[in-house]
Parts: sequence; C-alpha cells; structure tokens
Amino acid sequence: MRLSIRWRLTLWNTLAVALVLLVFGGLQYALLRRALYQRIDRALQEQYDALEAGRKERLEHWVEEYWEHEKTFCVVYRPDGTVRAKTDVLNEQALPPPGQTETVRFDDLDLPIIRRHRVLVPMEQLRRATEEVTADRLDRRLPVANPGDELGRMARTINEMIGRLEKSFAEVRRFTADASHELRTPLTAIRTEAEVALGRPSLPPEQQHLLGSILEECERLTRLTDQLLALSREDAGVVPVSREELDLASLVEGVVETMRPLAEAKGLRLRTAVSGGVRVRADGARLRQVFYNLLDNAIKYTPEGGDIEARVEGREGEAVATIRDTGVGIPAEHLPRVFDRFYRVDRARSREQGGTGLGLSITRSIVHAHGGRVELDSAPGRGTTCTVTLPLAPAP
Repeated sequence: MRLSIRWRLTLWNTLAVALVLLVFGGLQYALLRRALYQRIDRALQEQYDALEAGRKERLEHWVEEYWEHEKTFCVVYRPDGTVRAKTDVLNEQALPPPGQTETVRFDDLDLPIIRRHRVLVPMEQLRRATEEVTADRLDRRLPVANPGDELGRMARTINEMIGRLEKSFAEVRRFTADASHELRTPLTAIRTEAEVALGRPSLPPEQQHLLGSILEECERLTRLTDQLLALSREDAGVVPVSREELDLASLVEGVVETMRPLAEAKGLRLRTAVSGGVRVRADGARLRQVFYNLLDNAIKYTPEGGDIEARVEGREGEAVATIRDTGVGIPAEHLPRVFDRFYRVDRARSREQGGTGLGLSITRSIVHAHGGRVELDSAPGRGTTCTVTLPLAPAP
C-alpha cells in the first residue's frame, strides 16, 4: 500500500525531530555526567587533602613525641627516598640515608622509619665537655667511653691536643714568671744608680731631666714586672691565700682614704656609701689590691670636676662593692675584652698615663680566687661602674 505524500512528510519530520532530540539528549547527558564527575573528584580530593594534612600533622606530632619523651631521633622517608617527616632538631645535611629501616605502624600505613636512639648522646657529651676546656682549665679531659670507635679516637686526639696546649701554656707562664723575676734585679740597680746620680749637686739640668725620665721608665717597668709576676703566680696557684674574716666596708674605706689625695689633686670628688656588718673571708692584702686597681682606673679616666663613689652593701646573701665614676666611659665593642691581659681601649692614652693593661686582669684573677665575680658596665659619656661580688662570711 503506497503512503500518501502527507503521511510520508509526517513520518520524515517525526524521524528528523526524534534524531535531533536523541543527539541533543546524548550531548546533554555527556556534559552533565562530566560536570558531576568533576564535582565528585574535587570533593574527594579536598577530603583526601584534609585527611592527608591531618595525618601529616599527627605524624609530625608523633615524631616530636619520640624526641621529647624518648630522646629518639626519627626520620620518616617516602618510597622514593625523600623525607616525609623528621625530628626538628636534626639538620638536613646530617640526615642519614635510607637504610637499616624499621617498619612502624602509623594509622593505616606501614612507615619505613630510621630510628637513631641516643646515637647523638655521646656527641652531645663530647660537646659539653669540650666547652668546659678553657685557657684557665686546661687540666680537663674528654671522656673516652669506647676507645676503638670513631668518637673514641676523636676524643683521644682532642685530649692529646689539650695536653700539648697545657704544656705550652705552662711553659709560657714559667717563662713569664722567670723573666719577671730576673728583670727585678737589674731594674732595681738602674733605679738606684739613677737616684744616686740625681743626688749630685753639680749635675747639669739636661742630665737631670734625662735621669728623671730613666727613673720614670724604671718605675713603669718595675710595676709591669711585679704585675706579670703576680699574674704568673695566680695562674700557677702558688700564691699563699691567708683567709680571715674582715669587714669589707672598712677595707674599702681604708683604700679610699689612701687614694683621696690623688683624687683631690686632680679636682675629683671621692665619696663613700658603705654599710657596716658586710663581712667576708678573704686575703686582706690581695683584696686591697683589687680596690686600689679599680680606684686608680676611676681616677685616671675621670676628667677634672668629676665624681667617684665607692659603695659597699649586703645584697641577697652576697657582699657587693661598687666603684662608680663619671669618667669618659668605655665603648660597647671594647667591654668584652677589658679584662684581657695587655688590652687597652685607648693605647696612646693608657701608655701616657702609665697603664700596663694588666690591672683589670689581676683584679679578675684575685676576685675569682675568692669565689666571687667582677662585672663592668660602661658607656662613653656616661662613666663606668665596676661591681665586685663576694660570698658573705658564714654567720657564727
């Protein structure tokens, strides 16, 4: 049966519309499917990142807990050999390579972890022992726990080096003491002969001036040799210490009265502020030398019209003596070295005023020998404050 044209047109139109709808529907489905999958992927990725961040945070906390509670250094490696987590105190350059690993269960992961349990403790002990070795404590030696391993051999090598340094320092100190002792005799002879020559009435003025200069240099060299000899004896520990209970306030006042004429001749005001009953056990002669040195420095470096105050007080179970002046002060960069031997802040000025650069070194040595400490606070234009702290004598 042959269809009419109307039916054939209707059928073709229906098929065309159905085909267009089918293609459009398929396209819409593909686009919607892709968008939904992308949204699901993003959501899953965000959840994974959050989970991974939390797991990393817990992992890092776990690693630090090992260090805090067990003193164990931990390094967690990824399968590709990169570091996933480590103890914070470990330096990147000091990390061991992956190897000799131990598998530790963490959450749902089997983690390859290198545990260095107390491996660095001997190194820390060596470091602390090495810090205790100074020029004044060359009798110290490093512990050698295992002489056969690398640390043991290194400790032995360091001990041998310290021994050589100790021997060298001892020889230098012995030479200094011997040279200082031997110099005293010819200096005394030169000074005596110069004084005798100056006593001649017929001596021309030019020669009198020359002999006066010789006597001044002899005095300076004599003071230098005496100070070197005193330091050498302090270093060797052969200075006899005569400890007696004394009133620190009375001792300082006595030194102040001795130095007062020198201060007044320079136009300085020298005051004391002391409180009685501050008693210490000390060698009176050596302790007087400490305050002679400090007051001498204060007088030398305080301009005319300045003030110097000596204060003594008991403070928190200690005897505290303070020498404060309104002098020129010391720049901050020089303060760490003012107690070094022969160190001068202003070399030309110190030499002109007769300084040797040993006074503060002797002061520190004597104070340390009495179990005390000496501190310096100074700034240019503000003056200098030197504080000597000593243990109080025990109550009877």
